[in-house]
Amino acid sequence: METDRDALLAELIACRETLAQAEQALTQARKDARRTQVQLDALKTENEEFKHKFARIENSLPGSVALKAYRALREFKRRHA
Repeated sequence: METDRDALLAELIACRETLAQAEQALTQARKDARRTQVQLDALKTENEEFKHKFARIENSLPGSVALKAYRALREFKRRHA
């Protein structure tokens, strides 16, 4: 009877340790997910800023001419490289 109780107690302690490790892993995963979400939000904001800047360049006469020249030069280099 005493041996069964000790075995059950040891099994319970092992389960508790396993749950504690799982809880730590889950906590770390949540922290990583939050950090990743913050990075994603920052990148989304930066992307929107670049879209806005590019649209301003693309919609101005000097900018559109410069982009056409850049694209033509890039194509020329690609073909003759």
